[in-house]
Amino acid sequence: MNPRAGGRRARVVTLRFATPGEATEFLHHVVSRVSNVAAEQSGSLLKIILLAPSGGSEDDYRKLLALLRQWRLSRQSPRRGVYKHDVSLLLSSANLKVGIPLAAVVDTLSLMGFQARMEGPYLVTNATFERVVKAAEEFSRKYAEALEVAAPPLVRRLIAVTSTAFGQPVDEALEKLVGMGVIKLDEATKKYVLAVSYNEALNEVRRRASGLSLR
Repeated sequence: MNPRAGGRRARVVTLRFATPGEATEFLHHVVSRVSNVAAEQSGSLLKIILLAPSGGSEDDYRKLLALLRQWRLSRQSPRRGVYKHDVSLLLSSANLKVGIPLAAVVDTLSLMGFQARMEGPYLVTNATFERVVKAAEEFSRKYAEALEVAAPPLVRRLIAVTSTAFGQPVDEALEKLVGMGVIKLDEATKKYVLAVSYNEALNEVRRRASGLSLR
């Protein structure tokens, strides 16, 4: 079906989602990435209209299919026990207070007990899309607070990761990291620095966290 819209040929794609909220979220994602698009939503039913000013909508149609594939990878029952969340979809769905290093979200999920790793443009994890978005948003808030700490970027990242994973205030997380011996105060510069490598510090936090209840 190719109705005309405003004198231009259009291609109509009708999609049904599990909930109206999912339909709205996917629509926002499409509108931010596909030009020449209009839409109609009725509950969980979404009708996307691809307008074609040059007489063809194949490029936008292929882009829409790619976005839909990304969406399904994040929403369908996980294969081999894990989801593949598209990074661009995650970041566009999260309400971030400040920009964040995505690797830190992987570290946070790992401390929370989830499997998590990066594979190209995907975050592969057994955490649901919603849980990853929540973790990213919480980390962003903690990272914004950690930026006030006199310390290099990796120290701030470690503080925010620990704070987010344990659900603790940033100052308490810093105090515990100092107590573990993975962060120390440099008396010369009055800045907190790593006493070991970042990965060693993270592993020590993980070891100390064994058996504890994380959010």
